[in-house]
Amino acid sequence: MKWINQNRNKHWALLALQCAMLILIFFNKKNDIPLHRLLYIGVGIGFAVLIIVLQPFLKKGIELYFTKPIVREIGFHVLLVLFCCGILFSFDLVNVRSITFGVFRTLSNVVVLYFILLLLYLLCGRAWIAVCILSVLSYIFNVAVYEVYIFRGIPIAPWDIYAIGTAADVAGNYEIFFDEYMVYAWIITMIMQQLSLVFDRKRSKKELLPSGVVLVVLGCCYALLIYPRLYGYLWDVNQAYIEEGLVSGFAAHISYAQYKKPKAYSREHAMEILQSHSSQENGVLVEGDGTKAKNIIVIMNESFADLSCLGNALEYDYMPFIHGMSENVVKGNLIVPVFGGGTSNTEFEVLTGNTCAFNLQSPYETVIRGDINSIVRNLQRQGFYCEAYHPGEPQSWKRDKVYEWMGFEKFDNNTEIPPDDTDMIGRFASDAYDYQQIISHFENRDKTKPYFLFNVTIQNHGGYDYERQGLTLTREAEAYHNYSDVEEYLALVQESDKQLESLIQYFEKESEPTVICFFGDHLPALQDEFLVEQQGESYTSHSRYMTPLLIWTNYDIEETDLGEISANYIMPLLLNVAGAELSDYDRFLLDLYKEYPVISTSGVDDVNGMIHTEIDSVDNTILDEYKMIEYMELKDWAE
Repeated sequence: MKWINQNRNKHWALLALQCAMLILIFFNKKNDIPLHRLLYIGVGIGFAVLIIVLQPFLKKGIELYFTKPIVREIGFHVLLVLFCCGILFSFDLVNVRSITFGVFRTLSNVVVLYFILLLLYLLCGRAWIAVCILSVLSYIFNVAVYEVYIFRGIPIAPWDIYAIGTAADVAGNYEIFFDEYMVYAWIITMIMQQLSLVFDRKRSKKELLPSGVVLVVLGCCYALLIYPRLYGYLWDVNQAYIEEGLVSGFAAHISYAQYKKPKAYSREHAMEILQSHSSQENGVLVEGDGTKAKNIIVIMNESFADLSCLGNALEYDYMPFIHGMSENVVKGNLIVPVFGGGTSNTEFEVLTGNTCAFNLQSPYETVIRGDINSIVRNLQRQGFYCEAYHPGEPQSWKRDKVYEWMGFEKFDNNTEIPPDDTDMIGRFASDAYDYQQIISHFENRDKTKPYFLFNVTIQNHGGYDYERQGLTLTREAEAYHNYSDVEEYLALVQESDKQLESLIQYFEKESEPTVICFFGDHLPALQDEFLVEQQGESYTSHSRYMTPLLIWTNYDIEETDLGEISANYIMPLLLNVAGAELSDYDRFLLDLYKEYPVISTSGVDDVNGMIHTEIDSVDNTILDEYKMIEYMELKDWAE
């Protein structure tokens, strides 16, 4: 039969490439594969060799049992389905660490893989080429999802495609590693590719027609019967991948990458809602003496977090200065929208007062396309000069464009002010250098105008799996020597705490009323074993999304502990402390805060302390109004 490929040279060439991949995995300096697992790898290679050796017998078997064309065609498609099952099992091995069964779960994933495989087959006309392309791309995607999950605590999701440029900028700070599950997945890939080559032949367009019909039927069935039943977990993407399967889980989150207009939206109605709050007395969150700040400095510190928020206390106090602050300070636990990465989401919430909880992911890349409202524009109306500083790449998260659209008059970065090697800790500018630049900007400001500076640090950026030049591991940090990444991270936190103390000491001597707002953008992506180990009785859905918040002034204010507060409320809170004028949107947010002090991707807290893990499950008019106003602020705003 012509459809049996007897060219063993192709088999041996393919096996050589497959084994070369195994060699690359083993010689990777970060591989974590026990040597005794070499036996399993040998068995896998032996099975691939056996397929090549038994090729003539397979030919005879098919000639004997698959005599009718229809039977041959059915057998061919059954084999393709089995290949798709093999890819699904590979996904589970790497990302779930076991093979998971379930009728709908398996069906929903295999249908997508089968559809893609048939599409490739129709395009190239050769089954083995289609299988090789799909299996290799699937393996790369499979490993990438897991690697990203390890690096930042959240796997790859559909909206990450908008942040490819930023990902490329920071990719050099991480090292790829391989473990035994990735090897097992590659062995499955090897066997599938070898089998596909055995049963391959070039087909005519007429012979491809049945596959085309199957492709159309599959697409219709998936769109009408399967996709509507998929459900994404915006607050826990990894759990969705585990429950739904990687392919279906990824597909279920595609809709979250699209920002949709709320039902019954109109700009006129949104404006009416805002105006209804303009004359209301909202009260104040923090009592002061009536002083109006002339200088407002906001510092979003990269990956700065108090890991005791997970529930269990750490062995030592790694931020003694922050914990010891007690005069003229407002403190709280800031609930941010991201964990392990996604800095710009927190930044977005703080600067605009909007929330990512309304299906917003990476809004700098996915939503913002022109001028939008922000705290910058409000302060400018009050005469402030507003600028931003970040000692990193200006293109990261499209800050070079978004800051201009928000109204910043100037944005300095590492291109405008490049740090020297002595200013670095590892690959990143130190907080000491960052704060020197804050002081320099402050001293060179236009002293005839009130001043606003927004700063994003970079010292504590992840990967924590290498020794950073310029960082000394302290005795306290070395208490966690079993977790090298935790050890390095805590040393960085101590350094940040020390440098913040120096900055506060500088502004204590400043005669002009000054406010400094400091918070972390998200928790770091540390080893999951450590994070689970730290979870205590107080652990909630917010615990991995909680960072320290403090607002300090060099004039008298009432010391206040806000408890948990989400990042979208920073804007009115800061203006309140600074004695600045509130916009109608700020007043709306203060009214919203009274009912829901936390609105975030990890859940919504009502005033009674109940956490609703899904915002859509909260039936309240003011939340619907918030969604409508937010859409106007982002898509329909006009000065």
